[in-house]
Amino acid sequence: MQSQGSKCDRDAAQNWQSRVLSVGDAGSDKFSPYKRYVTFYINGFPPQASVFFLRKGFEVCGILQDVFVASKRNIYGEVYGFVSYAKVRDIDKLLKALNNVFFGQY
Repeated sequence: MQSQGSKCDRDAAQNWQSRVLSVGDAGSDKFSPYKRYVTFYINGFPPQASVFFLRKGFEVCGILQDVFVASKRNIYGEVYGFVSYAKVRDIDKLLKALNNVFFGQY
């Protein structure tokens, strides 16, 4: 049985053109055009980057809810994490904005 992290790593490897992969959302209100929470799998950032540094980089894309960096590495030896946003109207637009976030040469 594989863990959820391994599945996310495999999906990210298959979608090699996209640095950020949507891994789910918590649904939306019946009458609201917004999704409550959307979570993205992230990788390709500097290993020495702090959560504060990542939060500053990703908060320009929307209402940032949480940033989590895993203490382990993915199967390719890269650091990875998850970024959650609240009240997202257009997930595809947010995904494009996240793919344009760079940290130095990463």
